[in-house]
Amino acid sequence: VGGKTPGTNHPRRRGFDRAYGTAGGGSFFDLKPLYLDDQPVEPEPGFYATDVFTDYAVKFLAEHGRRVGDQPFFLNLCYTAPHFPLHAKPDDIAKYRGKYNQGWDKVRERRFARQQELRFFPPGTKLSPRDPVSKAWDDLTAAEREEYAQRMAVHAAMVDCMDQGIGRVLVEIERQGATENTLVLFLSDNGASAEALDSWPNPARGHKPGSVIGTAESHRCLEVGWATAANTPFRMHKMWIHEGGISTPLIAAWPKGIAARGELTKQVGHVIDLTPTFLELAGVAYPQKFAGRELRPLDGQSLVPVLQGAAPVERTLGWEHEGNRGLRAGDWKVVASYGGEWELYNLAKDRTETVDLAAQEPDRLRQLTDQWQAWGDKVGVAPWKDLPGANYKPSAGYRKKSESVAP
Repeated sequence: VGGKTPGTNHPRRRGFDRAYGTAGGGSFFDLKPLYLDDQPVEPEPGFYATDVFTDYAVKFLAEHGRRVGDQPFFLNLCYTAPHFPLHAKPDDIAKYRGKYNQGWDKVRERRFARQQELRFFPPGTKLSPRDPVSKAWDDLTAAEREEYAQRMAVHAAMVDCMDQGIGRVLVEIERQGATENTLVLFLSDNGASAEALDSWPNPARGHKPGSVIGTAESHRCLEVGWATAANTPFRMHKMWIHEGGISTPLIAAWPKGIAARGELTKQVGHVIDLTPTFLELAGVAYPQKFAGRELRPLDGQSLVPVLQGAAPVERTLGWEHEGNRGLRAGDWKVVASYGGEWELYNLAKDRTETVDLAAQEPDRLRQLTDQWQAWGDKVGVAPWKDLPGANYKPSAGYRKKSESVAP
């Protein structure tokens, strides 16, 4: 990320030779602000963010190959898809129109059955209940079902376009003869969002009445029903620390370095592990000082042993977001929504957090919540009640989980 003009956090001030991207978000057809290296730029005619991000990724890789041949590279390709607004190209949408008419309940059941078939989760894992804010699909009106099916079609089209783009990047890596010794990692930043956002008549994030979902004039979100299906089989969504908010798969490909093909590891990891992983692969030691500054030691640990087949090791990790908080220590996890009580789960037996053991295991609960507090004090977690946003109330313009708005 970076600012409208180069600043401390701009990629070009953080070691990158080339950079194209946005400091904001929003419309995929008119994304602003944009920068190319150190200069602000405007979207060109026919702009669609996912395609343009891909274009520049391929361009930068090709330039690298011409300039330095087979020297190593680091490419950080951060698509904004499939974040809201739901915007996609007509040809991509057409592939999925009508495919989600059965609704989120049946899609979720079908996905869970497939996950069980692939042994993603231990036998006996239960599908978490539908989010209480979400209606049953059969309770929607015909018009609502038609609109929400179209929203999911657009969401699928956005993912499809991103997949096409990743394919183009991999083709360029292959063209340079670098496939065998290039580590490719794919991950999401969080679980699916249940938010509902419509600022109309402000067009910045507003849905123009009568506009077709997926077009530049529209601004629709996935909302809670489809977000719950997208997070199958977990509970909750982006912003929450339950598994639906923080647990995403990491896909790794590295023909020369990973012996396993198409296998799963149960190793728990975190984005804080990426820097140590890249440093180890590059043969670089993390410095104690840089540019005259004392550096804080890295919190993560390298994933290279995992990629090379090592057995999983236990991790202790803490989280906090908007007052939602949690800590995982080995297979045990404590988690609480803002203003709610701590819950306790054994993820080895209950990955979907359906059986709260807090009342049965008070000593373990206290031990883990004390660990969370120690972690929070160490990293500087501020009480959410003292920060802007703590007085959140759903409104017609913004809702965290598509909650109804009091008249």
